[in-house]
Amino acid sequence: MSDTAKFDITEVQAIATRVIKDPAGFYRHMPREGGYSQPLLFITVIAIFTGLLFAMLSLIGGPYLGGATGGLLSVILLPIGMILGCLVASAILFVIWKLMGSTQGYETAFRCQAFAGSIVPITALLSMIPYLGSIAAVAWGSWLLIHASVEVHGIGRQKAMIVFSILGLLLIYSNVSNERMMRHMADRAAHMESNAEETLQNMENMSPEEAGRALGEFLKGLE
Repeated sequence: MSDTAKFDITEVQAIATRVIKDPAGFYRHMPREGGYSQPLLFITVIAIFTGLLFAMLSLIGGPYLGGATGGLLSVILLPIGMILGCLVASAILFVIWKLMGSTQGYETAFRCQAFAGSIVPITALLSMIPYLGSIAAVAWGSWLLIHASVEVHGIGRQKAMIVFSILGLLLIYSNVSNERMMRHMADRAAHMESNAEETLQNMENMSPEEAGRALGEFLKGLE
């Protein structure tokens, strides 16, 4: 791909393969400049592919992936979210790398972050296993950023490992806590739906007084 943003799926695949198999070598030879078109197109293609993957997983993934509706929305919303997230994350990384002594600009930080998105389709598959996707995404992403710190920004490996290990552990704790909360809410919603169906079925054979008491108990359980 060149900065004219021509679509070339084979080069997208080649870049992703290099990032996954040899991150140190990839970042060592990654152009520091050249415009935003190449990394933007790359992350867009990865996001669309991941959105389609989530759409397929949603058919078998139960309520945690939002079902068919959530899968359809992921095809539309995930590319937008990943691009915006990449822009924001790059700004944060730019500041972190500057504080660590880097002389590279924001564009370089954006390229490092965008190409690190190569792992997203794999971590999307791992998300089918509770908590594994969240942990793998942060741990693997931190490992890539350590290589980017050393090979692109000229930061010592020990310093890079300390900084991104600490940040990674904090993010893992946050992600796991959020996923636990979301899964708890999904379980509770499914339980409430089951109770509602059972209550409605039972109310058909109840007297008005009994139906009123049953409905009151159900509403009390929602509190």
